[in-house]
Amino acid sequence: MEMCAQNAKETLFVCTVPTLTRFWKIKFDQEYFNLCIEVLENFRLKNVSFEVMLSKVNKLKSASFRISKSAVLFQDVETIFDEKKDECVVKNIKKYCNL
Repeated sequence: MEMCAQNAKETLFVCTVPTLTRFWKIKFDQEYFNLCIEVLENFRLKNVSFEVMLSKVNKLKSASFRISKSAVLFQDVETIFDEKKDECVVKNIKKYCNL
């Protein structure tokens, strides 16, 4: 949604846990965006049967896997907890590709 609103052709997807932050480069996919909007609208309007909605959600799930598999791993940032500073600090940055 944000990519479409900002007219971005690619963005970084970020996932973080206490000791690692991982970044992927993802390209905008108009077909995927259209499917997301359709599923959200059907859910909001409650204008399709459960069976149809389940089918659309499964299609969205498959499309989500396709998008995730096409994402390019960009960077990992490893962190550790520094007790003296009482905060997490960067331990290592591993870059896999350039923006």
